[in-house]
Amino acid sequence: MKVHQFAQKAFIFRGDHVLVAQKTVDDPNNPECWEVPGGRMIFGEDVDAHIRREVREETGLEVVPGEPFYIWQWIMNGDASDDQVQVVAVARECQATVGQLTTDGQTHDDYLGDLCWIPIDKLLGLNLIPSLRPAACAFVARRAVSR
Repeated sequence: MKVHQFAQKAFIFRGDHVLVAQKTVDDPNNPECWEVPGGRMIFGEDVDAHIRREVREETGLEVVPGEPFYIWQWIMNGDASDDQVQVVAVARECQATVGQLTTDGQTHDDYLGDLCWIPIDKLLGLNLIPSLRPAACAFVARRAVSR
């Protein structure tokens, strides 16, 4: 079966820092790579509610969703051997409003380990999930212009 899904990734910034999460060694696709919070939308979910939910579950933070700034896609294997999933994703800048970093809301299939704030100018030096790198480049360029 071939399926389409929609995802969002939150580039949450605080001053000149961005929040990143490292995938665990158990992640079947990108073990120990770095990424930003986000995930796939549930059918019927509001776009802004979706990104707020994903961030809250994965980080414990509440955010104000910002404007989209990058769109990309990838294809991956689904649950059955002949399934394929095409994911279309949107990157958004978000600002944290309240909350403390916690992994308590994560599910087993998030495969997320450490969460940390890093300087934005160090983001591209991380071993990022390959499909996320172009969005990260766009984010770094945007933040450099806004300073």
